[in-house]
Amino acid sequence: MDNLFFNEEHTMLVNMVRDFANTEIAPITREMDEKCEIPKEIIAQMAELGLMGIPVPGEYGGAGMDTVAYAAAVMELAKVDASVAITMAAHTSLGTLPIVIAGTEEQKQAYLPKLASGAVIGAFGLTEPEAGSDAGSTKTSAELDGDEYVVNGGKIFITNSGLAGLLTLTANIIENGENLGIGALIVDTDNPGLNIGILITDHNVRETLKIVDKVYIVNEGAVFFEGNPNDAINNEKIKNFYLGSNFSI
Repeated sequence: MDNLFFNEEHTMLVNMVRDFANTEIAPITREMDEKCEIPKEIIAQMAELGLMGIPVPGEYGGAGMDTVAYAAAVMELAKVDASVAITMAAHTSLGTLPIVIAGTEEQKQAYLPKLASGAVIGAFGLTEPEAGSDAGSTKTSAELDGDEYVVNGGKIFITNSGLAGLLTLTANIIENGENLGIGALIVDTDNPGLNIGILITDHNVRETLKIVDKVYIVNEGAVFFEGNPNDAINNEKIKNFYLGSNFSI
């Protein structure tokens, strides 16, 4: 099976991640379970190995590898510890790739090098107490006030929120009293109006699930997508990223 999908670069990556997982993660899995946390040293080591930016284009500091490579690395981590794998996967798929796919060039230059290097951990805020994970039912709002958006609402079960320096979240974008549809905003987690609540753990998977619920303000340039979330399935940039240029056999 590996011979069908893997080239030499894939094999080298898998061997490196497997060795790292068995050497550095496996000996402390019980300790991580007992403490319900992943040591920062483990995340730092993953960053040093380049695992936090595998599918991010090289011009933004990533490895520029394809989806096969990324998925294979996640699988190798998950064989030893699912929570470490989830931390990396949420950072990449949820915290980073939305900016890769839909961000402006200015946003890519500002955020992707930090995310790809692991200097900043990413998270994505979708799920809400009333809407669940149905993007179309999002209640959180972001209303333009001058050159800033005032965001009202709450998110729950946000993987990596306890580690993240950058949070991408969904909200109804309101300008001049008109709801323009669901948008995505980039928010630094040190924003003084952002409140990250109590850690939740479940089923021995140490996801950093926290509650976000506060009013906060973000710069107008933070919005990078707006419209009907159902249109995403027909978005050519998304199709090309996952099925075209970034997926090779």
